[in-house]
Amino acid sequence: MVLAAALVAVLALGITSIGGPEKVVETLKRYTLNREQVRVNSDDNIELIENVSEEEVYQEIEDKFGFLPVRMVYLPEEIEFIKAKIGDEIQGIYFTYGKEGEVKIKYLIRPNYRDGSLGKDVEDELLEEYIEENEYTTINVKRYRVEGNEERWSVQFEYKNVFYSILIMDTSKEETEKIVENLIFS
Repeated sequence: MVLAAALVAVLALGITSIGGPEKVVETLKRYTLNREQVRVNSDDNIELIENVSEEEVYQEIEDKFGFLPVRMVYLPEEIEFIKAKIGDEIQGIYFTYGKEGEVKIKYLIRPNYRDGSLGKDVEDELLEEYIEENEYTTINVKRYRVEGNEERWSVQFEYKNVFYSILIMDTSKEETEKIVENLIFS
């Protein structure tokens, strides 16, 4: 039953998101430490990883890209790792964290970012900006107002020629500071 549901989801993804079943090159289903792991590879070299532990994704980053990324070890209460996307076409690794099915944190790790371009159009109102420094890097923290009174935090830094960006929704300054203070640099 689970296999059938996974196949239906993969085919739907291939037909709607990737552009057609001919673009779905490989679908792998593995069982690692009793966890179901679904991977969808297209000819765009994007790998969607769901239903695995965050630790397994970090290990895959080390294996595929050859470096240990900065780890985000503190998460606000009830927020947990949902999925990751790894790929050459998207030029990086995207982690998604959420609570009750709602995305709360997006974490981008972009190796070799100087070899390409990364654009971001910000139309939100900048409310606050400050710099955090630690022994490894300088971290730029910004707070924006978006739609209505909702606020988002943007945390960006570079470490060992890798660009990092964390977008945090619906949280306080204190929680954002805890995320920043508890980043693990390798």
